[in-house]
Amino acid sequence: AAFRGTVVALGLVYFALGLIESAASRRAGALARRLGGPGPTTRWLWRANLVGYALMLAALLAGWPAVAALVFVVQTGALQNLFRPVQLTRFDEHTPPTLQATVLSIESQSRALFVAALAPIVGLVIDRAAPTGLHGVDLWPLAAIGLVFALLFSTLPQRTATRELDEPSSPA
Repeated sequence: AAFRGTVVALGLVYFALGLIESAASRRAGALARRLGGPGPTTRWLWRANLVGYALMLAALLAGWPAVAALVFVVQTGALQNLFRPVQLTRFDEHTPPTLQATVLSIESQSRALFVAALAPIVGLVIDRAAPTGLHGVDLWPLAAIGLVFALLFSTLPQRTATRELDEPSSPA
């Protein structure tokens, strides 16, 4: 009975997540237009992630894993699905058409490598820093690491292309 309840709960969470993801992805372009383009929108989304990770960390440290899970679902579903189309638009704007597929492929592969490299590190940090056995509360290092990355990416200066890659280079 408990297993069945868990399966139903997970199904409902993934259903809600799917709805949130599709709604957010569909509205990414409108948000970018409203905020002045992909650059300012990316910065705004990193700041929204900063708030989300701060709320998640506070909820976990307060012993409210259900609140943290809700924040995580909204953050993962909405913010990531707003961020991805906006970020890919930024890449397209600063990449010559002949290199766009290559750049998007490199972005996808580097993102996967980053996640693959970071996952065991985050797992180790969780195991070492939070051995309380209090069910979801032990995940506070995940929120703290997310908070650090969001703080970095929301405050660092944004770089853009300085020259077109398909322009012929001048002879030296």
